[in-house]
Amino acid sequence: MSRNAKIDSLVQEMQSKINKPDDVTFEWIPYNQFRNIIEIDKGGSQNISDEFLNEIKGYSNKVYSSDYSLSINGLSQDPDTKDYIMVLSYAAGNILLIPCFLSPNTDYMLSISDMGLCGEVGNTDEKNIYGVMSYIVSEVLRGKLYTQAADIYSFGMVIYFIATGRQPFANRAHDGILALDICNGIRSKINEQGAPECYVDLMKRCRDVNPDKKPKATEVEELIDLFHKSCRTD
Repeated sequence: MSRNAKIDSLVQEMQSKINKPDDVTFEWIPYNQFRNIIEIDKGGSQNISDEFLNEIKGYSNKVYSSDYSLSINGLSQDPDTKDYIMVLSYAAGNILLIPCFLSPNTDYMLSISDMGLCGEVGNTDEKNIYGVMSYIVSEVLRGKLYTQAADIYSFGMVIYFIATGRQPFANRAHDGILALDICNGIRSKINEQGAPECYVDLMKRCRDVNPDKKPKATEVEELIDLFHKSCRTD
């Protein structure tokens, strides 16, 4: 075991939810079991904070995990730095874009690789604002709670990035003036002629200043599925 009460409790919790032979076994992995260790990036944490545990659960918990998210095999700890480490499957190739054999109309599907900010839908935090300013809705910048409508706005900004290849407000400093402009309804403009009209319309609805006019997540999913099928038909 890890000799850390929070980690040991999490391991027991995750293992208690294994109910199929092909479920990933979540466990504490002693560091001396690893071979040919090569550092490719900085990360990890010496502190077992709620945020760190939440990220681990994001990969492991049945609430979030699916074929669309990477699986975590367990945890370990570097004996020298004391950093805790999440252990995922070895990436022999592109593990974020994988073949999909479940649908005859889909060749590949994407996987989510970062659960650092994941959480339950009803779990809001009125004390903190997190994220990139240009992706944050005006209500949150004013100090209101995160809502599903706020997430839809952020998704609209993702659509903008995909359609234009540019970050929202890429030509502006992300400062208090930009925050005020967003609160006043300013939106990054899109002039790309090649972007489908239906795609741009969805983006505009997601970024509507009126939360009640934003589409629900289920409608967004249905529309994107229709767009995809239409492209394959054409």
